[in-house]
Amino acid sequence: MKKLVLRCLYFSLALLSFAENKISQDELIPVAKRIAESKPGEYNKPIVFRMPGMDNVRVAKINNTGMPKLEVYYPPNFAFQTPIAAVILVNSFNDAEFSASIGGGNAMRDLLWFISWAQVIATTGMAAVTYETFDKPIQSLLAVLGYLRNQECYLGIDYSRLGIWAASSHVYPAQFILNERTGGFGKILKCAAFYYSGNESMPPEGFPILFARPGRDNIPGNQEEFARFIAAAKKAGVDLTIADYPEGEHAFDLVNDTDRSRQIIAQTLKFFKEHLMEE
Repeated sequence: MKKLVLRCLYFSLALLSFAENKISQDELIPVAKRIAESKPGEYNKPIVFRMPGMDNVRVAKINNTGMPKLEVYYPPNFAFQTPIAAVILVNSFNDAEFSASIGGGNAMRDLLWFISWAQVIATTGMAAVTYETFDKPIQSLLAVLGYLRNQECYLGIDYSRLGIWAASSHVYPAQFILNERTGGFGKILKCAAFYYSGNESMPPEGFPILFARPGRDNIPGNQEEFARFIAAAKKAGVDLTIADYPEGEHAFDLVNDTDRSRQIIAQTLKFFKEHLMEE
């Protein structure tokens, strides 16, 4: 009985916190300002998919000492009255090293690739989260998950409805979180979308994964990796959806401006909505 009373008190305080302590409208910036902060470069381009209203997305920039910086992208006109689902865009590259490798200027989350993915996710009615990555990408992702859990009322995010999106080498920390259940954080994730990468370690039976497989991905070993990933997922009983693109290249969502690229991105957004927004 005592535990029940404490739990009820906790949830009452949480509701009160959400009502009184939340991001203010003044703290949100237009997504155009976030886009303007992205320095031009040869590979700095948005995805090949657009949605009506995506330029009306707004962004909260969160800089807390001792933890990764965050950007939370919110749907247009979101009023913080009811917490919403969120998709985390996983990043495996150390910010400083990545910026140096492309001649300085942008961290991974500053690229138009990440920004535009966050835009389209937010336009569907969910929040999208991008974040700073330090030397250890798994620990950075864990810190972000911990912050989302502890600050869900402030952020207006429903911690029980989180998904992850990852592409290429960014898939590896995402899969680690799902498979190892580190600190219990993996248990809260409801679904994942992986693009052109994946390893053989799998989350529990029934976990929903959308896997985008480009047939002309010519990075050495990737096609064999795709086959091993799919075989392992089927063996583990994962709820696997395969989005095949026989003519697609690695990073097709950036480099192949085709109807099939746009179809797969739209399918991915629908996948997240089905698993995070619909009961």
